Amino acid sequence: MDCIIEEVKEAVCQVYKKLNNCNLEDASKSTNEKNETNDEVIIIDDEANKIFESIFLKSEYIKAYISEENAEIKYNKKISNKSKYIIACDPIDGSKNIDINITTGSIFSIFKENNNGEIASGRDIVCSGYSLFGICT
Repeated sequence: MDCIIEEVKEAVCQVYKKLNNCNLEDASKSTNEKNETNDEVIIIDDEANKIFESIFLKSEYIKAYISEENAEIKYNKKISNKSKYIIACDPIDGSKNIDINITTGSIFSIFKENNNGEIASGRDIVCSGYSLFGICT
């Protein structure tokens, strides 16, 4: 579990650096797409999702990645017997607020498969968290 938390930390730090160094007006522009919850996707949502996805789908512990920004579950192509976890997240929750300096963050839950290789319910969550970003402060 410590390795997965380190991967979450790495993803969150990369997203923070991206937010801290970007032009917030440009990052807030629409990609002209909608996500699975019918929210308009903005550029920074897409970029943050790519960061999370690239880190988690290289992990030997993560079997799959679920994001609000993706229509489908993304599966790790290099799974092993250690790949018993599925991570679900919103890479930047509240992203439409970044250009007005309202706090945003990354929210995630880590599920562990049961002995049948399934996620049966929310009781299979072994860790969850929210990392806050104050962009302009």
